Amino acid sequence: MEQFLISLGTAIAFNLPIYFIAKKKKLLTPDGIITAAILGVFLFIVTPLAWMLLIAFFLSSSLLSKVKGDSKKHLHEKFSKGSQRDAGQVLANGGLPALLLLGYVLTNVQKMTIFLQLSQLNPLSSWLLGYAAAVATVNSDTFATEIGTISKRPPRNILRPWERVPPGTSGGITLLGTGASFVGALEIAILYVSFLSFFSNYQPLPTLTRWSLIILLITTAGLTGSLIDSVLGATIQEMFWCIHCKKETEQSLHVTCHSPTKKIRGIIGFNNDLVNFVSALITSVMIMIISTMLFS
Repeated sequence: MEQFLISLGTAIAFNLPIYFIAKKKKLLTPDGIITAAILGVFLFIVTPLAWMLLIAFFLSSSLLSKVKGDSKKHLHEKFSKGSQRDAGQVLANGGLPALLLLGYVLTNVQKMTIFLQLSQLNPLSSWLLGYAAAVATVNSDTFATEIGTISKRPPRNILRPWERVPPGTSGGITLLGTGASFVGALEIAILYVSFLSFFSNYQPLPTLTRWSLIILLITTAGLTGSLIDSVLGATIQEMFWCIHCKKETEQSLHVTCHSPTKKIRGIIGFNNDLVNFVSALITSVMIMIISTMLFS
């Protein structure tokens, strides 16, 4: 119990500055801060690796949302939510990674004699790689959205590349956004490998070839997940039409004119948060299967 309390205190101490910044900079809504606090403390207690990857996603994506923020304001009428992340978005982006980390805990409970696991983390664990893939996916998608929407070239429908769509349209992609998506996934892959190669004493540690393969797997998973997100956005995500503004939007009540909107396509309730969750789920399962085949 004493060791747990020390771990809990350490986790809170590391998380508090992050939440203070999030509140001051208005990066999270009040319910988003509470949800992120619970997730952050849990992740840190199990292993700072998991915490570090999710914090990297949160900070980098939050900073990107401020890039040319004025030029993105007109897109708020399309997106279901603004730049502040609420509890739903936090769970959509961090809930699955938390579940994957819980899977790691339950399958390694006999080996985990202490909290704040660092030295005995297995870099080839399918659970940890699935976790990294899930974070890489949401990070990749956020990079694509935040950078892609400022592209000077109009996006194209991912399923009909010859068709141009307005910026911010679900399922729309640009070359700039796709490049940013790759960078977002690569960021998480490099952090994963860097952290474990430095801290883990697990034997045997991966060779340079395997470290490179891990980077490739996580990056590919993240980029693929971002593209899956776009496909889901173009097909089954619930979308609406504002009769007053004559515009497509993710909002059931259009923030621009405060008028109710009409559903035009997609599955009822399948919003952007659920799209993010499903995309990350697909890629994490994919990399868990592949890693098991390659490394077992």
